[in-house]
Amino acid sequence: MSKSSVIDVFLRVRPTKNPSNLFKLNKDEGTAEFTIPKNPDQGYINNQIEKHTFNFAGVFPTDTTQEEIFDKIAKDVVDSAIEGYNGTIFAYGQTGSGKTYSMTGNPEARSSAGIIPRTLYHIYDYARRESELIIDVTISYLEIYGGSGYDLLVADNRSRNLHDLPKVQAMATANGQTILQGLSLKKAQTEEDALNLLFIGEQNRVIAETPKNDASTRSHCIFIVILECRKPTSDVKTVSKLCLVDLSGSERIGKTGVEGILQREATGINLSLHFLELVIDCLNRQANGENIHIPYRDSLMTLVLKDSLGGNCKTRMIATMSSEPDDLPESICTCRFAGRVANIKNKVTRNEAVDPFIIIEKLKRENQQLKAELAMIKGQSIKDHLESYEIDECKKKVDEFLNSEDPAAILVVNDHLKMNECFFQLKHMLKNLNKKGSLQPVVSQPQNLTTNNTVELQQLNDEVLRLKQLIIQRDNEIMILLNLIQKGKGSQANQSLVLQGPISEQPEVQQANTSSILQPIEFPKQVEIDRQSQILTEKPAIKKQNFMQGSLDSEPMSQTTKNTTTAQLKELGGMLSEPINISNEQLLDRNSALEMFRKSYRKAQAQEDLKQELYDKMMTSKELGLFINNQRNVISQLKDKIEQTRKEQVLLGLVSSDPNQVSTEEEKLIAEYNKQKDIYKQSFDKLKQLKAEVERMSTQLKHSREKMQQDFEKWIDMMLKQRNLSMAATSVLSDFKNLSQKGGEDVNSMVQQFYKNKEICNQLLQK
Repeated sequence: MSKSSVIDVFLRVRPTKNPSNLFKLNKDEGTAEFTIPKNPDQGYINNQIEKHTFNFAGVFPTDTTQEEIFDKIAKDVVDSAIEGYNGTIFAYGQTGSGKTYSMTGNPEARSSAGIIPRTLYHIYDYARRESELIIDVTISYLEIYGGSGYDLLVADNRSRNLHDLPKVQAMATANGQTILQGLSLKKAQTEEDALNLLFIGEQNRVIAETPKNDASTRSHCIFIVILECRKPTSDVKTVSKLCLVDLSGSERIGKTGVEGILQREATGINLSLHFLELVIDCLNRQANGENIHIPYRDSLMTLVLKDSLGGNCKTRMIATMSSEPDDLPESICTCRFAGRVANIKNKVTRNEAVDPFIIIEKLKRENQQLKAELAMIKGQSIKDHLESYEIDECKKKVDEFLNSEDPAAILVVNDHLKMNECFFQLKHMLKNLNKKGSLQPVVSQPQNLTTNNTVELQQLNDEVLRLKQLIIQRDNEIMILLNLIQKGKGSQANQSLVLQGPISEQPEVQQANTSSILQPIEFPKQVEIDRQSQILTEKPAIKKQNFMQGSLDSEPMSQTTKNTTTAQLKELGGMLSEPINISNEQLLDRNSALEMFRKSYRKAQAQEDLKQELYDKMMTSKELGLFINNQRNVISQLKDKIEQTRKEQVLLGLVSSDPNQVSTEEEKLIAEYNKQKDIYKQSFDKLKQLKAEVERMSTQLKHSREKMQQDFEKWIDMMLKQRNLSMAATSVLSDFKNLSQKGGEDVNSMVQQFYKNKEICNQLLQK
């Protein structure tokens, strides 16, 4: 819904050494009063008005700070722009009255910064505070000189001539909008980028010395900020345009006495301001009910500001004036112009639009969610457990869901087992977060059993794990026991009792050899048993731990087990650069084991090198940032020197009528100025590259640390399994001494009982 809004007009008085007593300012009532006595030389009939009073939305005396100007005039407009309303702030007044200081000021010093840099500060401060609002900032900078438009955001401009800048042309569309062809749009991701664009534009502006101002801007400049704002959960965005206009100062050539180029510039400035005043006069007549054409097309400036004057925009005007006695007539003209502007009414409308890209992504998510729900309703792909790759997919989805910055993100799964797995991951992440203060990797439990009772499911999962570990332990025990028996029996026993790997993995081997195993076993003579026992007594069952490549020596194993262990050891061997000598106590202490693993980790040195390189890059970026700030000061000093040189030439009468002819000293300064600008641009580009490299190296270091943590988990898991195997071997060999004295029937009974228990465990696992 649109609402009518008048243009608020404010008055600011520039400090002066010789203020006139004919001017009074009432800050409380917002009025400015001029008292001009009649001129007696005009005779007895003199209808001159002696007292002139003007009303404003606010008046600011000479001691007003830049911060107060922004808070009272611009802040409300900037906030409205963030909400989706177009805004314009423009300064109008006599040359040398403080328009450029009010709009730009000194961006390098925050205390003296004008409305434009403070607007950028406010936008990015607001974006940092409101984390739920996404704000995209795009910046353009237009200069209008002699009725023609030029793009000021050209960082690689090496010419001292204005006409080398890209030209901007205005084109009207079928729906009445104006497109500025040739005007660049620069994305500003950070506050530093936005201020850098402002700095580049200011360096390209046309500035000259006049009798009223040592550094007078000889063109109109429009700093355009386009804001796109949206909430992450909404598919509607607002697009607003904020125009911050610094109009060139009006001046009377008869009073200033300028000649040559300055005279032609003053004529062009006054002509463009005349067209602006003509548009405002027609808008006033239209507001009084008169049907009249508004001549926006008479000049480029009025065409660009079409929405700001009588259109869809919230507009504010700053009228600047000087209270010098000689400047009072021009100040009265400024106040009259401001009074006419205050009568203009704009129709302000919030600019909302639906972002098609957001709608497409939203529909894709809904489509994916509906497909998953449909698959669950139809019962497609019903199974009783998840594969390992499906568990990894669930982990990945949970991580993406937790790490997503979009509040509208959802977790879509199309299977009840996957849903249980995702809940399992979330539950354990929450437990680890409460215990340790950080998320830890979760070892997924098998999803072979399904029930609605969470407690019962957890108990069954724990029981399955216990049975699996028991099977592995019994497999190792029986293989060691059988190998020792085969040593005593000879080749015939070897043929009947050799097991080709763990029986849990090869059920057909179990069936083929069951008959052989269940038959009475002929044990070796007591002399052979005593000899074996003597060897076991003299040689410890578990040798001294030799963790070369992370392994333990043990009694002989079957060929399949040897191959499996060799492959695991080979994989673990690639992780370490040297053997690790670690005791059982250190192995059970996770922190000590991690520290010893890190010291022997093959990629540890590469991590340290990457960390050092990252530190060097960060220090280089810091030094380069200081150099860039210093380079800005150098460029500003050179610009001041060029202006001082031109001022001296004007005083000495050495200015030529040819605009392209400059003195040797000025030419050297301009050459040095362009050289320093090139250095500044190259340094800024290099700083951007360094920042990108720092970010890339930080990500690489993070991934390297995660990889080391994964390798450590594999290594310590292997070490704990080897430790358990060695302890089991010790127990079996101890029992073997006792069994060897009891006869074969007890052994057969033990083997039968083992496989019976193992079959029960396998049946439980299959359920």
